[in-house]
Amino acid sequence: MPRLAAVVLCLLASNSLLAQSSFTGTGTGAIPDSPAAGPMNYGTPLTISFNVTGLTGNVTNVQVAFTGSHTWIGDLECILFAPNATQHLLFEYLESNLGAGGSDSQLGGTYTFNDAASQGFWSAALAAGGGAIPTGSYRAVQSGATTTTEVLTSLNTTFGGMSSAIANGTWTLRFRDGWTADTGSVTAATLTITTSGGGGSGPAVTINQGSTQSDPTSTSPIVFDVVFSESVTGFDGTDVSFAGSTAGGTLLASVTGTGANYTVSVTGMTTNGTVVASIPGGGATGVTSGLTNQASTSTDNSVTWQGGGGGTPVVTVAAGGTPSESGPTNGTFTLTATPAPSSPISVNVNFTGTATSGTDYTVTGATAGVVTIDTSGTATVTITPIDDSVGEATETVILTITTGTGYTVGTPASASLSILDNDGGLPGGGGGKKKSGGGGGGCDLGGTSALALLLALLALAGTRTLLRRE
Repeated sequence: MPRLAAVVLCLLASNSLLAQSSFTGTGTGAIPDSPAAGPMNYGTPLTISFNVTGLTGNVTNVQVAFTGSHTWIGDLECILFAPNATQHLLFEYLESNLGAGGSDSQLGGTYTFNDAASQGFWSAALAAGGGAIPTGSYRAVQSGATTTTEVLTSLNTTFGGMSSAIANGTWTLRFRDGWTADTGSVTAATLTITTSGGGGSGPAVTINQGSTQSDPTSTSPIVFDVVFSESVTGFDGTDVSFAGSTAGGTLLASVTGTGANYTVSVTGMTTNGTVVASIPGGGATGVTSGLTNQASTSTDNSVTWQGGGGGTPVVTVAAGGTPSESGPTNGTFTLTATPAPSSPISVNVNFTGTATSGTDYTVTGATAGVVTIDTSGTATVTITPIDDSVGEATETVILTITTGTGYTVGTPASASLSILDNDGGLPGGGGGKKKSGGGGGGCDLGGTSALALLLALLALAGTRTLLRRE
């Protein structure tokens, strides 16, 4: 007796986790007739809607019923759609084996479709022999377009395990007529959904950038690691969302892995931006729980894509630092390609200015007037001053990007660095190098002033004149 009581309590507890809700359809009415002979020459549909709210947990059972009439049932197609467009055919082109028109039996009452029924709707139409199909519960069947005998199908295989996050929304029951002349209508419809009632949770799942994934990156594919809290089935690339991504292109996910651990590889990026990956609830089914997954959580599910793909890189340059003979201290030119190239590009540059390469400075990062920008999108050219013992004015180094293949010259296309001297420079600021002591930009007279020299020359000229007159 105690054992029996325990079993009863267990069963009651199990059943208490289930919740059943029914929803009345709106939009009933006449089924528009086909515009021409068929079969399956479908006209405007009659669409009945069910506003499903308040579900919790996951779907365990789906049943739909309608009250209607129609002559020549072989004309009709009837499909149930979930809010996420998942669909299940109830019947179509019944008894196609009888000829082009299919079954001539009729609708005339209330018909309920669920997996618990013992008879398929195809065999019921066949048994009616052209009369009204008896009211009652029936199994959904495969289309007469693909079979000439009854093939039962399962509503719960299609909708079972769907999360309440997906199941709450607008369901629709669609009727279409595929052959002209015979008509009918639907006067009532009810959708009944049983859920786990929130008593159990589907597998949790995380998605984060792969453990070896670079960020930012210009290498495709971008990899994410996915971990479920239990082994699952049915997880594929269609279960990955890219909502929130800014990278251009049609992003595609491919999935590898089994059990609870998967790798998602993303391709299709055409312009720079972020790739954000997430997993909505309801896509995969837990092997142990039998429930569909919850929506994913993440600590870092975003990767910055710099691989471009949407156009030719535009290259610009910027100067950095103040190079000086003291130290010496380096200066830099940074070349940036936007978008970053998908493979290295060679960029042509010229060096000009008042400073002379090899005499006043050396260059690192440019060879024979070419700078290589890799897929990171940047390259650095380093200017190292040569420390000599000659006093000089501040001199300039100008890098200018010139045209080439695989890139476009952007703005700014040139930048300048000023090399500082550490030997005192030129008093008076002449141009060019100082050849001997004293000021620059004029003659070096060993300290003799130009005015004194001029007076001496005038005096000498006057003396010579007097001597010649004498």
